[in-house]
Amino acid sequence: DAEEDGKAEIIPLTKRQKHALSQGGLELMGKKIKPLDENSKGWMIVYGEDDATSAWEDIHSAEPCIYMTGSAVFVGTRYKRKQCKGISGCKTVKEFEKLLGEVQPCLQSIDWNRNNVPTRNGYNFFICGTWNAGIVDCLADDIQHSKETMPGAIYDVFLERRSKFFVAEADRLIDQMITDVHKGETKPLISASSMKEAGIARKNSLMKKAYVHESKKLFIQNLKRDGGDVELYVINGEIEGSKFSDYGGIVFEMFYRVDLSLFG
Repeated sequence: DAEEDGKAEIIPLTKRQKHALSQGGLELMGKKIKPLDENSKGWMIVYGEDDATSAWEDIHSAEPCIYMTGSAVFVGTRYKRKQCKGISGCKTVKEFEKLLGEVQPCLQSIDWNRNNVPTRNGYNFFICGTWNAGIVDCLADDIQHSKETMPGAIYDVFLERRSKFFVAEADRLIDQMITDVHKGETKPLISASSMKEAGIARKNSLMKKAYVHESKKLFIQNLKRDGGDVELYVINGEIEGSKFSDYGGIVFEMFYRVDLSLFG
């Protein structure tokens, strides 16, 4: 909108956020600039129109990943991170194995409320940058090496890996659904492909878990707005070649077997 050109919205940090940044070791990614008030001791980070919404969502609600560089262990998203532990001289496989045992105990939350300390899982842990070849060659399946060192690029790798993990989980649900169909089950526990059935399950509080492609924006918005107990897994990027793609980018599990056609 031409009338809005040159305007900006300034959102001040809360006291809790200021404390987390000044004393809690939390970092916000972006170029810090001085405000117009010359007497101010503060700073601002400016996000352009295209990045503002994604930055806001990232800073407040994005799932963090866990990564190690040659010098530290971090918990972070694209725009926010915290150093949890310093690393010095990890060059051998034995030293690396010892370090791995120290990772989980050192992890810290990057939530503003300091809740939800992350836990290593099948897709969220990386070693980044340059590491000894012997260490890289012996990595377990749940650890990925990335040459990236910038937080934004590391988070891109995380999102890609997370999506592949979610697609595999969605495909497993679809396999279970197909098995039920072959058994002649008339009351499904799992349903896929039908947005109408997904809407019925959501509105009647039948949905327990859902894997949804990011393209289903309205459905995702409605689920988040409901604020219920549905485990929502949003899958980003390409899904071609998967059962999840073949079934329209939606599969969900219900709390119990039910014939959804009875709900109209």
